[in-house]
Amino acid sequence: MNKNLIEKIAPQLTELMIKKMETLTEAWRKPWIADLAHGLPRNLRGTPYRGGNILMLLFLSEIAGYRTPLFMTFKQAKEEGLNILKGSGSFPVFFWKLYIRHKETRKKIELADYYRLPQEQRRQYDVLPVMRYYPVFNIDQTDMSEQQPERYASLTTPTGPKDYSDGLTCEVLDRMLAEQSWLCPILLRSGNRASYSPTLDRIVCPEKRQFPEGAAFWATLLHEVTYPNFYIIPTNRAIA
Repeated sequence: MNKNLIEKIAPQLTELMIKKMETLTEAWRKPWIADLAHGLPRNLRGTPYRGGNILMLLFLSEIAGYRTPLFMTFKQAKEEGLNILKGSGSFPVFFWKLYIRHKETRKKIELADYYRLPQEQRRQYDVLPVMRYYPVFNIDQTDMSEQQPERYASLTTPTGPKDYSDGLTCEVLDRMLAEQSWLCPILLRSGNRASYSPTLDRIVCPEKRQFPEGAAFWATLLHEVTYPNFYIIPTNRAIA
């Protein structure tokens, strides 16, 4: 293992894990299902990443707010006529490469050739796993939305979402939400976060279809409305 390489990329991986843990609480269990509407992390050619890169890039996309887990190298961006936005930081994608080397002659052979050898001849070779990495950028860190708007729209538009809801309704609350008759605007959108923004004075909550238990949807939403310094109540009616 390349110790210097590990020391180079470890800080970014560690920092991301810390940020993810800071969003969690021991006593809370997420009551909604986050769609992978855009699929698992992949590169611009559509090739999915493997191993630990999947989890790390999903965390990165969630924390950074990227619209889709689609990444590219600086070279790929240039080949596509795209520019990396100023101030954008890359993230390391790592992989293992096997080097096959003869124990005496030190001559290297390709992995495919090694597998063609009889078992007895394979013992004459060392199989050395070596870690490598390359930096990638999310498409939201490029000017694709400006340079290639149609392509960007097709890559960031989710496919048909799945409805996990049990169908539970609450007439009064459903009507209040539909009419936006609250002091604080409420935005329902497909996602993985429920929060209140003091700056925007706005609540964002995952869609009802993402909650297998309808009661959990309302519990989550009503929990968020307690965060402002005032209670969010309907503007056109009193609450008994």
